[in-house]
Amino acid sequence: IRDIYANTYFSNTISLKRYQNGSGKRHGIIGGTEGFHPYGIHTFESLFGVSGSEQPCLNNEDAYQRMLAKVKEWLPASGEKGIHVSQNDNQNYCRCDKCQADIDYYGSPAGSVIKLLNRIDEDLKSRGYEDVQLVTFAYQYTFPCPKNITCNDDIAIELCMSNVCCNHAYTDPSCETNSAAMRELTEWSKICDEFYIWDYAINFAYMLSPWPNFDTILSNTATLAEIGAVGIISQANYQGNNNSAEFEALRCYLIAKCLE
Repeated sequence: IRDIYANTYFSNTISLKRYQNGSGKRHGIIGGTEGFHPYGIHTFESLFGVSGSEQPCLNNEDAYQRMLAKVKEWLPASGEKGIHVSQNDNQNYCRCDKCQADIDYYGSPAGSVIKLLNRIDEDLKSRGYEDVQLVTFAYQYTFPCPKNITCNDDIAIELCMSNVCCNHAYTDPSCETNSAAMRELTEWSKICDEFYIWDYAINFAYMLSPWPNFDTILSNTATLAEIGAVGIISQANYQGNNNSAEFEALRCYLIAKCLE
């Protein structure tokens, strides 16, 4: 997967020239796409029926059965073989006694999410659903890699690089932030067979402000490929009609060339 989420790259003409293949914009034009409609990403809200400002209890059996029914309902009607089962975009994860026990055992809230996806995978296979890829985020509170668990073969992790320093290479030993992030990525690569990267290429607090990653785009892309990432999504300026984010066109062009 090679995809840049930016206004200019929603154009089929530009995207084709730069070999981008994200399903949201160019599905079926270039091979290697993946699609997760109708639920998209951050799907706990839709699958579990909770508010987008909350997270579900992953040990609630009734909630699990409702979620599994939605997954099964969608898969036969879709042309896709993958679905995102991912946390909502907040950090209000459940801390009930059962969930806290999972967190303590796995050493990270991500352990509960992997346990959930492994169960979904096994339940789908037992009902005749084969080769369905389940994708989930390692994002914010789930970025730390869990222990005492591994991902089933059909589970893919999308590692979100929201807690890195864009001013330094990921391999720069002088940057403690990136060194810590690389340790987590390395551990994730040991417990899952397939993982993607969700990277960021803009300052969301103020989109016109500098995002000093020009010196690290190439080296960081190479590093992610070396540790086994099978795809990279780079989220840039796609919100609203503002195409004037700091060196937006140049940055996206360089990212696209690195992804080729």
